[in-house]
Amino acid sequence: MNLTIGQSFGGKAPVPMFISGPWMVNSIRSDTGLKDNQWDVAPLPKGSKNNMSNTGGGDIAVFNYTKKRANAVRLVKFLSRRSSQLSYYKNSNSMPTLKSAWTDKSLSDRKIQVFRKQLDHSQPMPLVRQWDEIGQKYLSAWQQISLKGTSVQKEMNTYTSQVNRILK
Repeated sequence: MNLTIGQSFGGKAPVPMFISGPWMVNSIRSDTGLKDNQWDVAPLPKGSKNNMSNTGGGDIAVFNYTKKRANAVRLVKFLSRRSSQLSYYKNSNSMPTLKSAWTDKSLSDRKIQVFRKQLDHSQPMPLVRQWDEIGQKYLSAWQQISLKGTSVQKEMNTYTSQVNRILK
């Protein structure tokens, strides 16, 4: 299906599909004017090896040098509780990390559960200092391909060269 996506998606343009996360579900429901039966979500297609995706989100940490270590640890424990993660999900549409939270009725929507199932085939982002810059280059390459029709091979070759320079 070719969707025409409204202003919150950067203007009116046909969008046959895009890769994103559960935070987009409410935006699609509220901003596109589409009925629930006019769009859907699916796990990433399985390639020759797998359909692995990257997990993203935020990290919670206590630094070694903190002066209030006990309070920081208490905060991390509080934020890691099932109830806290569910509250955060309800306010941000960010997926909980605790598997037990996924049994809550607030996450029972079939479209949201697709994201939960994709988590079984995901891994954390690489621990590379330049990851954000590399990710931005990737997005730029795919914008050139999808919006301007440039050659996939040409853009990916350019992207590979850019990444190699960034990592050196």
